[in-house]
Amino acid sequence: MVGTLRRSLSASEKAAVQPRAAGSCGLVAEQSIEAATLIDAIERLGIAVITAQPGLISDELWRGVPPRVVLARGPRAVVALASWLTFIHATPHTATLALLDTSRAETIETLASFDAWLPMGTNPAVVAQAVHALLRLLDRETHLSSPRVVRGHNLIVDLAREEATDGAGNRIPLTPSEFRLLAALAVQPGRTLDFGQLGLVLPGHFRDADDAYNSVKVHIGRLRAKLARATGWDGHLVSVRGRGFFFERRHPSNAEQVPTTDSVRTSNGG
Repeated sequence: MVGTLRRSLSASEKAAVQPRAAGSCGLVAEQSIEAATLIDAIERLGIAVITAQPGLISDELWRGVPPRVVLARGPRAVVALASWLTFIHATPHTATLALLDTSRAETIETLASFDAWLPMGTNPAVVAQAVHALLRLLDRETHLSSPRVVRGHNLIVDLAREEATDGAGNRIPLTPSEFRLLAALAVQPGRTLDFGQLGLVLPGHFRDADDAYNSVKVHIGRLRAKLARATGWDGHLVSVRGRGFFFERRHPSNAEQVPTTDSVRTSNGG
């Protein structure tokens, strides 16, 4: 991992570091001296760095305390992170930054999906300050915006805390992938997300469309079962035959269903 190249700070250097922004930075980069220098510059501002190589991006990058700024260094890192952008941009108070020097049209198109970018040759200290600035903007956004909470029948999806609870406040034990699927659906209640869109929320790469379809079905099946056990209702995630799923907020026994533009639906199966 890139982190093995870090130069350890001395005790006096650690004492001199004054954290000025809350959060951490996830760095996707090839193992190199330049990457190690960049890590050192960011950590000198009191920002923790989590690392991953382009070919090894996995759920591990978001376990524990997730990074609030995700930084991709170089063309391979930018392209590798592209499949994760749907999930990252759906995560509250998270930003993306790319370092890139390229003229390839497909990479430039991917670059447009990032929140900000700098040339790859930018001084590491300047990049570190850009990461710090993004964290400050995210802090401001956090303070100005109310907590993002979506409520369903006997279900509360807290996007800011990244957890789901039942009506009594008991936490529902979801895996990171299951919560990401739930969050992607819950932020747009009543709107159908197709299997391709839902597949982008899951980590890793799929061999083909069938592989993505099967993976989404398996994860949704497990998620539905957990929500049903915890809330006593199995209708939160509604299947739209041949298309995908949508999030239903209201139980038919105590609220009239909201009309939608989706015409063909089933309450179970796909």
